[in-house]
Amino acid sequence: MNKSMMHTYENNTPQAWDDIRNHEALFESFASMYLREHPGDMLRLKREHTYKVLAHARAIVAQEGLASQEGRAALLAALYHDTGRFPQYVRWRTFSDAESENHGYLGVRVVKKEHFLAGEPPNIHKWVLTAIALHNRYALPALPEPYLTITHVVRDADKLDIKSRSGDTPKALAISTKVSRLMLLIPLSM
Repeated sequence: MNKSMMHTYENNTPQAWDDIRNHEALFESFASMYLREHPGDMLRLKREHTYKVLAHARAIVAQEGLASQEGRAALLAALYHDTGRFPQYVRWRTFSDAESENHGYLGVRVVKKEHFLAGEPPNIHKWVLTAIALHNRYALPALPEPYLTITHVVRDADKLDIKSRSGDTPKALAISTKVSRLMLLIPLSM
């Protein structure tokens, strides 16, 4: 495996770009803390949703041929995209951003406060935080690459899980980010 396809843990042990097990352990510890202090179905469902979004993101990353840092950033953003939901629910007892605070922005603060991206290169920090902040926006602002693709991976993976929960089982495992960009031009109601 060439070096561009590798990443290192803080102890300099090489790992493949798509090996985010250490981040999954960080997220699980974070979510478990909230679940211990606030048991109930709402936060448990949010944890389950996160892992489903991550699985969809893995499929999209593979389908789109993303690799190295862009692929890693997409997976990390998918894993951390709803970290803001945990403190949001505890403080306001709702997942409604309109009745509380934008969970994308709250998630950015959580990821920074918890140092979830420690050891990652600065560009991955920027890409992941941007995708977390914007994943729930109705429409995206103009973004350069790879910010746009990474954000679309998270949005598409999120939509796939939401659609599957509503009974609309997607016919494909993943939505192409190229297709997603076109979807922004289609009105939601016709």
